[in-house]
Amino acid sequence: MTKAQLEVLFGYNESVGRECPLVWKVDRPRSKAGTPLVFHVDARGYCMAVFSHAIFGRRPDGRLERQGDLVHRLVALMNSQHQKLPPLMVVDHIDGDRSNNLAGNLRVVTRKQNSNNKRVRVSGTSQYRRVHRRSGRKKNPWHVELVVDCKRIYVGVFSSEKEAAIAADQYLVDLLGVEGVIRECRQLNFPEMYGIDVTQG
Repeated sequence: MTKAQLEVLFGYNESVGRECPLVWKVDRPRSKAGTPLVFHVDARGYCMAVFSHAIFGRRPDGRLERQGDLVHRLVALMNSQHQKLPPLMVVDHIDGDRSNNLAGNLRVVTRKQNSNNKRVRVSGTSQYRRVHRRSGRKKNPWHVELVVDCKRIYVGVFSSEKEAAIAADQYLVDLLGVEGVIRECRQLNFPEMYGIDVTQG
């Protein structure tokens, strides 16, 4: 679906919910303009909108052709400068929350940039990015390891989890610079220490 088609059919309205902030612009047989899109959450946790409308034509049996797409892709395309999302580009959730599909939380990035912004999985080690706990180690149990350009970089060990997280941020900023961190979509543990406003993407 192109941006032009989206703009004919849908409007953006944050008040209907962050999961699917889209409403119909046109009257439909069972609902009127202003009605929110119906969506469901798929097995991966993404919000999926499925809809049918005369603009898509009809099937051989006479029923309206059904169309659907991931909500975050629809919202990102509506707020982009492109008629279609560029090839080899993906839509990234800035805060890592797949249910937050507000325009300010989405950006079009490369797959590499998207992988740099993967949500942290807390598996009994640490709540911070790039920080891990070494089991069986009482002194300095927290260690920091980064992956940059497919290479592992060992930073060091620390006595406290937060100290390790601050060191991880500092090393990454020293290595890439603040602009490089933003350009590569690397999320810091404490972005406010470097004047980075995460709400602006």
